[in-house]
Amino acid sequence: MLPDLMLPGMIGRVALVRYGLMRPSDRPNDLVGGLAAAILSETALPELADQRYTAERIATLLSQAPEQAIVPIEHGLAEAGKVRQLSDIAEARLVLVIDQLEELLTFGYSSFIIGIFKCTLRLFVSVRHLP
Repeated sequence: MLPDLMLPGMIGRVALVRYGLMRPSDRPNDLVGGLAAAILSETALPELADQRYTAERIATLLSQAPEQAIVPIEHGLAEAGKVRQLSDIAEARLVLVIDQLEELLTFGYSSFIIGIFKCTLRLFVSVRHLP
């Protein structure tokens, strides 16, 4: 499914799709940090590193002010679009893949950590359009 989503024009005006992949068991002691690392990965938004964003900084935003985490993602997507020379009407999007989501229930995460993670994911789902 992901390769199909990555085809330019498969979804409306989306001409560029970047993706981050995370698996909760890869970072069992730092779930939000794992999500931040996925966002900064080479397949997602490595451009954020050029803007001085680290996984720790993104994780802090995701944990403490998730609405503010949208801003660097918007900037990263805009930069990726510039590099790919997208037209003015073309859009770049970020897909976050959480592999083995059921691990949230089997790894013994605290309800507080799961709550932060769910709120963060809910925010990403609720954002319908990022430039």
